[in-house]
Amino acid sequence: MNRLYLLGYCRKELIEQLKRVKKPLASKKTYPNIRKSDIEKLLVRIKQDRPDYYNVIYFMYRVGRRREEVMLIEKRDIVLKGFWPVAINIRTETTKKKVAAPLTYLDEDLKRHIRSALNNNMTKWLFPNRLGNKCTSNRICDYLKEKSREIIGFEITPHYFRHRLCTECGKKNVPIADIKAITGIRDTNVLLEFYSHSTMEGQKQVFEITKE
Repeated sequence: MNRLYLLGYCRKELIEQLKRVKKPLASKKTYPNIRKSDIEKLLVRIKQDRPDYYNVIYFMYRVGRRREEVMLIEKRDIVLKGFWPVAINIRTETTKKKVAAPLTYLDEDLKRHIRSALNNNMTKWLFPNRLGNKCTSNRICDYLKEKSREIIGFEITPHYFRHRLCTECGKKNVPIADIKAITGIRDTNVLLEFYSHSTMEGQKQVFEITKE
């Protein structure tokens, strides 16, 4: 617009008015409140149907990482202590912000999951598909949509797990720094704006506190 003004096609007053116009706030997507038992049922069925996709989906469920990032994890990124994985070097080039975002802690369940993915794996990928190639983001997404709709009656995408992890951690007052370390979210404002939600449990707790 400044260029149009300099060329004489636009009045200065109009330029100033346009500068004062605020961008609309990003709309929040609503996510279904799915019981943990239903999520577990979904994961069991996926493991039976597509063990290769289960490896990716379960990992996203546990850590809330972006699907593109998870599919680019290579076996060389796994830090081993003897036989067991203890950390994952999420490389700079695989992240959205192009900043390294390592997972420096793995619980026993994730250690077993990753160890299982490494066994008899002749590819360079940690979670290859059944043909030995890198999993495709869109195919994982479409598969999860179809299976979740069929099994639990809700259509979800991999991003649901990222949202769910942050919401559940928020309900339990987990420090934001720890959520960022696990999910790889860099911007605290993004975390607060898009992943912090009022819940019935939280509102009940507020009333319990103010009643005392």
